[in-house]
Amino acid sequence: MAKIIVHGIPHGQQISECDKDLRAFFDIFYAPHKPGITKHFIRRKNNDVIYSYIVYENPGKQFSDFYGRKGSYFGISLVFHNEFVTDQNAVFGLLQATYDNYVKNQIISEDTNGTRKWMTPSIISPDDKIATFVADGIIKTMRQKPEYSLDGKIKPLPPIQPQNQRY
Repeated sequence: MAKIIVHGIPHGQQISECDKDLRAFFDIFYAPHKPGITKHFIRRKNNDVIYSYIVYENPGKQFSDFYGRKGSYFGISLVFHNEFVTDQNAVFGLLQATYDNYVKNQIISEDTNGTRKWMTPSIISPDDKIATFVADGIIKTMRQKPEYSLDGKIKPLPPIQPQNQRY
């Protein structure tokens, strides 16, 4: 199955346990953005396929880190190596349901007017506790909501096709 990576800005950019190359990749979400929720998927040269569900501030509201600094975000990413999911809607539905049921108001507070704030000062811990909690949420969501199950939807990644030059 995939690696589950949690990332965001609880107090500075933080990323759950992963290698240096993936850490560098996740820094792209720290850059300027549009408010709302972003669903991002990419195939990298090393044959990693990454599906990311990124939560920024709601339009006209703020998303604060644990200490109240504006400009935060929260992300859940699934990283497959040499595999991909044939149904992107299932992946992003799974990630959204996990956010709604296991992150919202447990890791990220959301008040009724749409303002978001981190409830913890750090993603990083020796036992990767937050990423483990989110991973357990993903597994429970797949069991409870068969429409989001990835069973039978994970396939080997085909080779990169040569591209003809266009002039």
